[in-house]
Amino acid sequence: MTDSAKPINVTIMDKEYLLGCPEEDRESLYQAVEHLNRKLKEMKEKGKIIGAERVAVMTALNIMHEYLEYKKQNEGYNVDMRSGVRRIEDKIAKALRKKERAKEAKEKERETVVVAAPDAESQASDAA
Repeated sequence: MTDSAKPINVTIMDKEYLLGCPEEDRESLYQAVEHLNRKLKEMKEKGKIIGAERVAVMTALNIMHEYLEYKKQNEGYNVDMRSGVRRIEDKIAKALRKKERAKEAKEKERETVVVAAPDAESQASDAA
């Protein structure tokens, strides 16, 4: 056990086990033990498998199958999420570029007006 891991007792299939677990992970470990015991009980109650070791192996196999199915479904979700985020980022970048171009055009327009104004005044004074 590491320095941060504290010993805790858990019961799995009516057997006590002493495990090392960091304090912050205890709740999730207890949830995992409850889930495992529930799955072991379900497998045992089906009655098709005899022997604690076989029940444990088949239960572990079923849990891994559930986990891999869950993982496969979520990989697609993660790809979709990344794609969606990328599209949003592209839209934001496009909007910012458009705003910057509009700002630059407005500044050029002001420069043109400022440059044109003295010419108009000089022409008016020349005419007088």
